[in-house]
Amino acid sequence: MRVLLSPGVAAAVSQLPQALYPLAPGFSDRLPPLTDRLRSPCHSQSGQADRWRGAIIGEGDPGGIRSGIAYDLNERPSLSAHAPDRFDHPLGQLGLRPRQAVANRPGPLVEYRRPGRTNRIDAAEEVPMSLHVITFSRSPRRALLVAKQVGVVIVFLGLGLTAASRVAAETATVDCNTGGAVGPTLARLKPGDVLLVQGTCRENILIQAGINHVILDGQGKGTIHAPDPRQPAVQVLGREITIKGLTVTGGQFGIAINRGATAIVEGNTMQNAVLSGLEVSQNSFARVVNNSIRQNQSHGVLVLGSASVHFGVMQTGDRVPQPNVVENNGGDGIVVLRSSTARIIGNTISGNRRHGLTVQQASHADVAANVFNGNGEHGIRVVGNSGVNLADSAMRLFEQPNTTTAPNGGFGIRCELGAYIEGALGTLNGSRGAKDVSDTSCIDRATP
Repeated sequence: MRVLLSPGVAAAVSQLPQALYPLAPGFSDRLPPLTDRLRSPCHSQSGQADRWRGAIIGEGDPGGIRSGIAYDLNERPSLSAHAPDRFDHPLGQLGLRPRQAVANRPGPLVEYRRPGRTNRIDAAEEVPMSLHVITFSRSPRRALLVAKQVGVVIVFLGLGLTAASRVAAETATVDCNTGGAVGPTLARLKPGDVLLVQGTCRENILIQAGINHVILDGQGKGTIHAPDPRQPAVQVLGREITIKGLTVTGGQFGIAINRGATAIVEGNTMQNAVLSGLEVSQNSFARVVNNSIRQNQSHGVLVLGSASVHFGVMQTGDRVPQPNVVENNGGDGIVVLRSSTARIIGNTISGNRRHGLTVQQASHADVAANVFNGNGEHGIRVVGNSGVNLADSAMRLFEQPNTTTAPNGGFGIRCELGAYIEGALGTLNGSRGAKDVSDTSCIDRATP
């Protein structure tokens, strides 16, 4: 069994008195911490050597130093007649400072100090050293057993203290109608906490990168009304943040997930943002289900900068979508660009001023079982070395085609500038036809 101690626990071990270790004769006046194996050099005084497995237990008298001699500490010398209960070895100038009482086989790892240099640990190769006298235990296996037992006890004590220090997750409530505010409360949340939001909160909310695994829940009644149009109404920089049940109004973006953040966005309404209702950018990832994203001045949803989104499903393999509605936005319904990816399953994307979905600038989307109705230009536009797999033709986990019941203003789908389309078109349609692949750089693998 291997016992690993944290620096704090190791320090505690080093302070235990020698009285706790009667089975390990020759221990120095304090027990150093446990660790792994040794490969450093040590020869016996008599020149005879055999395999040694055991524990370095302390420093001896530095007298009798023989400089310039290399020793192999993986080899055990024969017993001296004048010292039957221990092995004393003249070791020289490096000033070995044993920190380990025991070790896993074949021997302990030793931390040693070179004069004028920082501490170093060597576990992989033999290093010629001249060292101080080191005293070895006559009963190394007993020393190993005792120290391991003590180490296990201390580890369990440490685990108990750690568990005791954990505080159970809590639920807090902010009522903005009675003077409460979300922002100041966020700083006090711990991982696992839930913050219930009531009333109308007139603030721009920033969830900092140090805030993780918390839930912001409006319960279908809370509202965030952003007073500053230059900042997102809710900006997420933390990880594993859940935002649910809120009406988010105004702000530069309704909800913005940035700088490597991860979030679940569920059951919200995002409306009247200066730019987009939802932004996911800068290597961030979001799961977006059961939301209404509408009447934003630019796009409904913007995914950019090597970001990724599951839109309408929580997991890649979900067979039952949780639809979002993206409608009546001033630009596109959804834009995926700048090397980003999206899995867009089972949503309604309608009435947006430009395209229902644009995928561009070396980006990709799986698009299945969505409704594209009445968008001002094309239902789907794919451009600039990007690709769209229709009806999940790549993953083949959700092989349902997209549909149109109210024609889009242009084509059902248009492909240009080195893009590709693949998979079943379904009933995708527009006033100008089902698809436009007139740009000869488009790779058309779409089927009826």
